Amino acid sequence: MAGFKTILNKIFPPSETNGTNLDWKQYLLYALISLLILIFTFPKFFPEIQLGVDGSEYFAFNYLFAHHIQFGSQVVFTYGPLGFLCNPVCIGNNLLTTIILTSFIRLFFIYSFLILGYVINKAYRVLHIILVIGFCNMMYIDMAFIGGTILAVLIYHMRKEIIWIIAGCLLASLALLVKSSYGLVSVSVIYSYTIYSIFKTKRPWILIYVTLFIPFFFSFSWFLIYHNVSGMSTYFWSMYQFSKDNSNAYQLDATNHWGILFLALIFFYIPLFFTKNELTKVLYIITIAALFAAFKYSFAREEDWHQVFLFTFVIMFGAMYLLLNSNAKAFAVMMPLATIGLLYANMVMTNSYNIDDKKRITGIGNFITFVTDYNSTIKAIRQEDSITLRSKTLTPEQRALINNNTVDCYPFELGYVAANTLNWSPRPNIQTLAYTPWLDKHNAEFISSKDAPKFYIWELEQSSGYPVDNYNYSLDQHYLFNDEPQTIYNFLNHYDWDKFDKKVAIFSHSDTALLGAEHIIASGLGCLNEWMPVPAVEKDYVVRARIKFTNTFKGTLRKALYKDAIYYIQYKLQGGSTVRTYRFIPGNAVSGLWASPYCTDITNMPSGPEIESVRILVNCPGTIENLFKVEWTSFKVK
Repeated sequence: MAGFKTILNKIFPPSETNGTNLDWKQYLLYALISLLILIFTFPKFFPEIQLGVDGSEYFAFNYLFAHHIQFGSQVVFTYGPLGFLCNPVCIGNNLLTTIILTSFIRLFFIYSFLILGYVINKAYRVLHIILVIGFCNMMYIDMAFIGGTILAVLIYHMRKEIIWIIAGCLLASLALLVKSSYGLVSVSVIYSYTIYSIFKTKRPWILIYVTLFIPFFFSFSWFLIYHNVSGMSTYFWSMYQFSKDNSNAYQLDATNHWGILFLALIFFYIPLFFTKNELTKVLYIITIAALFAAFKYSFAREEDWHQVFLFTFVIMFGAMYLLLNSNAKAFAVMMPLATIGLLYANMVMTNSYNIDDKKRITGIGNFITFVTDYNSTIKAIRQEDSITLRSKTLTPEQRALINNNTVDCYPFELGYVAANTLNWSPRPNIQTLAYTPWLDKHNAEFISSKDAPKFYIWELEQSSGYPVDNYNYSLDQHYLFNDEPQTIYNFLNHYDWDKFDKKVAIFSHSDTALLGAEHIIASGLGCLNEWMPVPAVEKDYVVRARIKFTNTFKGTLRKALYKDAIYYIQYKLQGGSTVRTYRFIPGNAVSGLWASPYCTDITNMPSGPEIESVRILVNCPGTIENLFKVEWTSFKVK
C-alpha cells in the first residue's frame, strides 16, 4: 500500500495543503475529467424489444411515456412516468431521451465524487479517479440517483452551499418518477441528513428547504410530463400498496446464510466506531435508513437483479468510504472490502443468483454505438425487433376482428401490441401483479367501466418460461385465478371468447353479464395444514374461499424486518389421488381463492375436475394464527 502511494505521488505530486477552495479553472478541469470518465465508462443500453414478463414491462413503460398515458390517473405500477429510463426501447424518442438524461445523471455523480475528493484530500486525486472509474463501470441508473444524492448531501455538509441540497432534492424527485425503490432510498438519505442536522444545529432550516424543494421538483417535473398535476396522490398511494405486500406476493424461496450476513453487517459498521472523521460518520448516519431499504428491496424477491441492488449499494458505499478515508490504515480499508466479499458469498450460495459477473471496460465502444453511430444503431435495432416480434403476429382474421379497437393483453405478454401495432388500452395495473385488494379493485373497476378495452388477447401458449397449467399460467407457481380475484371475476363477467387457436384467445367485451352474482354459501373456521372440504354446488357454478389471515407477533416482526412467509394452497382433486400445490398472495385471499372446479382452459369455463378439499400451508410456522375464518362463496357461469 505504501509503495502504491509513493508511485502515485511521483506521477502526480500532491499539493502542500489540502485546501477546500476551488477556483473556476479547477471546476472546469474537473468537469472535463468527469466528461472523459463518462465516455470511458459509458453504459451499454439494451433497447431491443424483448418478449415475456420482463420484456413486456419494459415495452409498457416506453409505450406509456410515448403515448402520454398518465400514471396515477390511468395506470399504477412500481415504476413511474420515467420508468422507461431503466430499459428504453425504440419507441418515439425514448432511447435518445434516456441517453441524454442518463448521461447527465452519471456525469453529476462522477463530478460530485471528484469534487468531494478534492475538497477532502486532493493529494489522492488519482486514487479518486480510479475509484469512480471502477464503480461507474458497474453502475446502473439506480445507484446514479442514490449515489448522486448522497454525494450532494456530503458536499453540502462540508461547504454549506445550498445549491448542493437543491441538487440532491432534484435527484431524489426524479428518482421518484423512475421507480419507487430508487426514489424512496434517495429521499431517505436526504431526510436522514435533515434529522442529523436538526440534532446538531438545533435549527430547522434544512428540513424547511427539503420539504419545499422535493415536492416542488416532483410536481414541476410531473407537470412538464403531463401538463397537469392530477393523479399524484394516487401515484404515491399505489407506491405504498405495492411495497406493503411485495415480499409475500412474488418472493423466491432463497436459502440465506445468516451467519455470513451477520458478519458482513458487523464488518460494515466497525469503522463507524473507530473513525474520527466527521464526514465518515455523516456518511454512515445518512445511509442507515437507505441500507435497510436496500436490504428490504433486495431480499423481498431475491432473484438476480434484486440481489444486485444491495450488493451494488454496498460497493458504492465502500467507494465513498475510501474516498473519505484515502489515507486510512489497511485495517480500516479491509472492513468494507470484507463486507462486499461476504455479501457476494451469500448471493452465490442462495441458488437464485445466476448473473455473469465478468466486468469489461466497454464504455468507449458503447459511446460510439449509442452516440456517434446513433442512427445506424436505431436502424439495426428496429430490424432485430421485427424478427423478435414475428412469433407474436396475429392471423389476418384475428387482426381484422380487432381492427383499430382498443385492446389489452392477459396475463402478461404485450408483444402482441408491438407486433401488430394495436391500440393498447392498459388496465391500471398493467400485468397480473395487483397483489393487494386496493390494486385488484382498481383493475376490476376498470374492466367493468366504459373505458374497458373492446378486446382482450389472452395468451394460451407457454412462450416465456413460466409454469403453465394448460392455458392458465402465472408467476412463481401461482394459480392464475387466485392472483387477482376481483379482476378475474369482472373479466369473466364482461368478456367472452370470440376466436382462439393454439397461441391466443381473442375475448370481446359483452354488454350483458356473463356471470351470476357471487353470494356466500357457507362459513366457518379453517386450520393450517388441515384439509377443508369444498361445499358441493350445482353444475356450472364456481366456488371460492374468502380467507382472512392474522399475523402473529413473530409474523409481523418478520415481515417488518425481513419479509413475509410464503403461502401455499393445495387442491385435492376428485378421487383424492391428485394434489396440486400453488403459491398465493395472502392479501388478496380476502377477495376469494379459487376452490372448485380445477379449471385449466379459459376457453371452456368452468370445465375441469371437481376439487374435493383444499389446504393452506406456510413455509415459516408460527407467523400466522393457526385458525382463520373462511367464507365460501359461489357464482354461476351462464
